[in-house]
Amino acid sequence: MDYQTLLSHKERMIKYPTISELNFQKVCDKLKSQINYKIEKQFIFWINNRTGYIVDFYIPQLKLVFEVDGSIHNKQKEYDEVRTAYLKKRGLTIKRIDNSATRYKSITCSWILKCIAKQERLLLLKQRARLKKSDDMHWAALIPGAA
Repeated sequence: MDYQTLLSHKERMIKYPTISELNFQKVCDKLKSQINYKIEKQFIFWINNRTGYIVDFYIPQLKLVFEVDGSIHNKQKEYDEVRTAYLKKRGLTIKRIDNSATRYKSITCSWILKCIAKQERLLLLKQRARLKKSDDMHWAALIPGAA
């Protein structure tokens, strides 16, 4: 899709969400006070300045994407695989929930909280690994012949 078509599609998807997306959004709205993260709806990841991919829900601080999967995804598996690979290359984690599961708000709520907690731990571990590597490189530079 070109730039303008993608923006129009995003606006249409926000204005006319599926019932499942609406259910998911309601749960996210109820969680606002607990999670302290802004959840973006129908977020565009631009591939270049003309085209990109739209994800259903996105938490930028956590690099966490939530996709509400309906029957359309059965018809576009190859597209979804390419899209998912692209998003993962950008360092994103993609979590999928089936349309039917969003009917159960308490289960959806628990699942979202678990996904967020897991992603927070993962990002913390990655940050610690980077700091350790940086610290090790710093010490190696200070010890003659160690670098």
